[in-house]
Amino acid sequence: MYIIDRLKNIAGMSEPDSSDFILSSFFLNPENLKTEKITLSDVQKLTFISISTINRFCRDCGADSLKNFVEDLRAEFEDERLILQKRCESHRLPTSMVKETEQAAELILKSERIFFYGNPSDINCMSGLQNACILERKQAVILNGWSIERTRRLLRNITEKDCLLLVDTRYSLPMLKLRMDLQEEVIRYHEMTSLPCAKIFIGRKSSEKSDVFMKIGISNESDPGLTLYTLSACLQKRIFDL
Repeated sequence: MYIIDRLKNIAGMSEPDSSDFILSSFFLNPENLKTEKITLSDVQKLTFISISTINRFCRDCGADSLKNFVEDLRAEFEDERLILQKRCESHRLPTSMVKETEQAAELILKSERIFFYGNPSDINCMSGLQNACILERKQAVILNGWSIERTRRLLRNITEKDCLLLVDTRYSLPMLKLRMDLQEEVIRYHEMTSLPCAKIFIGRKSSEKSDVFMKIGISNESDPGLTLYTLSACLQKRIFDL
């Protein structure tokens, strides 16, 4: 999905108060595209961004006008929904994880923003879930790759209406905590887990309380990446069904 992925990248690499972040977040919300005809004036009034900047943003995303940009984006959203639904139908989760999947899906649906943090390869396996959140008008934010200063600034704005999804299939939660706390110039474990938001941990062993814990690790008989991919698809299905 060229435009959706580009908008996600722009949102992830831009300052929260920048025009790029505001516009990418605006266009990543399908609710803002429901109006049959969206004009530059409409976008300007809703985002408080100048028309010239909106035009520049559309060109940077590969479109020669707002009209063409919105038409292409709508088509991508529809294609993505069909892809996600088809993927959901072809994956079955082990019975032992059904309850946790339902709990996690309910937490995600109740949240306004979903923050993903953890092993980059694991986060990539959750890209379908990120897109599902976007289609359900949630803001999906990947914390990995940001500067420490920007990440901390964003963490300070997290509220009880948000959800942190911590994913690392290589580590148990105690080992992940130790790794995060020992490294220099990184976000500390307590900074992540003391946040007022709902928390979901996907990984190996957990000895500390989180709202939902899903056990996936290298000791699994199946490949943890494949299991995580399946979990992501099943979460998508629960999100669409609830």
